[in-house]
Amino acid sequence: MLLHIFILHFPGLLFIEILGQPPFYWMKNNVAKLIDFSLSISIPKGQLHVDTAVRGRIGICAPEYMTTGYLTEKADVFNYGLFLLVLLAGGMLKIPECCYSETFLPSLVKPYDEQDRLIEIVDPELLKERTNQEQFLAFAQIALSCISETAEDRPTMIDAAKQLRRIYESVSPP
Repeated sequence: MLLHIFILHFPGLLFIEILGQPPFYWMKNNVAKLIDFSLSISIPKGQLHVDTAVRGRIGICAPEYMTTGYLTEKADVFNYGLFLLVLLAGGMLKIPECCYSETFLPSLVKPYDEQDRLIEIVDPELLKERTNQEQFLAFAQIALSCISETAEDRPTMIDAAKQLRRIYESVSPP
């Protein structure tokens, strides 16, 4: 169900997520409803970025966005990756509040990946679903690629969506 939500409803959505104020809420049966586009910014056709006032917290916004104020597709991919991780964790990542303002958030998740403990960030309730651990780990790897510290190392939104679709199709009945 989680993969279904992301593949069909979220890829390509450009928004800046301010911690604690996501532009959606959950209803019964994990149906996501979008409710707030007040922080959405469109990148005009033919342009690569929008110069805007930085909104967000250090550690949960793309590093290049925080330093330049330029919002690009790759900054959106970064936010999408964080969003995927938060949903894998069943809400907010279990990291102390103080760390959000002092630390680059992906660096707090990286040790779990390096020590083959990535499954520990997945919400235990999600692990009860029919999806196996390898699919959650593949999902988490996509999220981690989206939150690479350098924009050039991140996939495009389309590539991330294609990778998620492949995982979804590998677990969905024909």
